[in-house]
Amino acid sequence: MVSVAVVASTVLHPPLCYPLSQHHLQHHPLSDHHLHHGPLSGQHHGQQGVHPAATKKLSQASLMLSPWAEFALSWCFTATITHSHMLAWMNSMALGRAAYQPTNVEHWANMVTHGLFVLPAIYGAVVMVMASRSDMHQLAATIYGAGLAGLFSVSTFFHIVFYLGYYKKLKEVLHRSDRAMIYVFIATSYTPWLLLRPLPQDSWTFHLRWGIWVLAVVGILYQQLFHERFKMLETAFYLIIGILPSLAVMDMEDHSGLDELKLGGAIYVLGVIFFKLDGRIPLAHAIWHLFVVLAAFIHYYAVLTYLILPPEVGTSTLDVHSIDECDVSVPECSLV
Repeated sequence: MVSVAVVASTVLHPPLCYPLSQHHLQHHPLSDHHLHHGPLSGQHHGQQGVHPAATKKLSQASLMLSPWAEFALSWCFTATITHSHMLAWMNSMALGRAAYQPTNVEHWANMVTHGLFVLPAIYGAVVMVMASRSDMHQLAATIYGAGLAGLFSVSTFFHIVFYLGYYKKLKEVLHRSDRAMIYVFIATSYTPWLLLRPLPQDSWTFHLRWGIWVLAVVGILYQQLFHERFKMLETAFYLIIGILPSLAVMDMEDHSGLDELKLGGAIYVLGVIFFKLDGRIPLAHAIWHLFVVLAAFIHYYAVLTYLILPPEVGTSTLDVHSIDECDVSVPECSLV
């Protein structure tokens, strides 16, 4: 009956159930008020929806109705409950260390907002690798593209399994992987800048070429050991690891692409606000996903335009020097 009611509640519920809802449902022992706030409410048991005792109560109440009225009332009430549950935009906040439980609408929004960008991310990664003009550029493009495609793929797979609700162990593994991919993605996003742009060798920023991956590994280990225990501290680690390497980029002599890098970083930081607002703002996690998509697109454009593709300006400088005589201190030579 529930599966039928799901369809019927969307198409036939208003015209067929309105007369009943005005009289029977308003005073029925299984009314919305009784079920969600009275003794039959699942809220007393830390659950959402209708308590199992509702079935027994329905049988008792139906003795007062004719068979057709009993059938109509049961069908309409089931449709009403299902309809209102499916269209819920937000659940209550999670208490303590408990994880937030999205509504069906939020589940779909979470799947779609990253799922739509899996194939574009893979395509963009291939384009970037194909456009590379040296082995070092190809290495940087491969690392960046793998991180970009991996982020959207793991996130989408996790939210699909979470929505299905059948594979608890797989969901746990994917949840941890989804969080770990944030650290990996931060490292892969900075890798092209740290590999393809010259860094001052007498500065601490020079060591971020490998240090960014150490930070990512430390973040992943912390996240795996204390999964969902210190959520605010974990978010602080995301921000620290995400912002710290930007100091190295700003220390570079070549500042082309820096504006895009700053803009994308600012969008990520603003998106983190929604990352922590589940249960306070409807579709908060899906909004966070959209911030990630926008920032990732801006950073992809910057990496492809300023690091991977051949420079359109300053090529005459390369004509003056042969490859063997090229001075690596010259920005154009460092890109050969």
